[in-house]
Amino acid sequence: MCSWFQNKETGKTIFKKLEKDFKGSFKLESDEELKKINIRPTDKIYVIVNEQDNIIIKSMRWGIRFDEEKKSPLIFNIRSETVKDRKFWSNLFKNNPCLIPMTSFFEWKSVEIRRGEKAEKKKIPCKISFPQEKLFFAAGLFTKLNNGQEQSTLLTTEPNTQIKEIHNRMPVILEYQTALDIFKDEFEKNLEKLKPCKMPFEIEINPDESGKNKLFV
Repeated sequence: MCSWFQNKETGKTIFKKLEKDFKGSFKLESDEELKKINIRPTDKIYVIVNEQDNIIIKSMRWGIRFDEEKKSPLIFNIRSETVKDRKFWSNLFKNNPCLIPMTSFFEWKSVEIRRGEKAEKKKIPCKISFPQEKLFFAAGLFTKLNNGQEQSTLLTTEPNTQIKEIHNRMPVILEYQTALDIFKDEFEKNLEKLKPCKMPFEIEINPDESGKNKLFV
């Protein structure tokens, strides 16, 4: 489960990177700048979608809740296996894939901390990023509710060799140079992309002996 990531880019800088690094028609839908760097479920995030062959940067909530009044579960992660096996999520991935820009994400590592003769188990955050890529894209889905609100969720997969030492899941990270192909490739080809990332990560482990987990800035 991924419940925390960072994005240090703004909508405008993401737009400029897309124009510089990719071919196509790009649009920044809103000038709204999201000030939060450390992002949790229910926060607004930047999401890249394809509408009529235009690549658009939108802002929408991270987490899909189908019934706000009844407080149905907040779905902020979807397993890639679920997308392959369940028709509803398969159709959503086929029709509404999206990219979620990140500069790092976090997973929690269980460790044993000794204080004298006593040992206690504790989970500490591990910050995961690419040394060669300040910005990268995770695969996701989005939907529009009856009230017009757009919401998104993040796709997860099995961990690669590095992440396996920390956690049993990780986001689906797409290769930067071909990430936008998710909007034009056939469904079956996109399903093949829902697998662990092979590129090496940079991992920072941050134990905090006070019992409060510090944020990386």
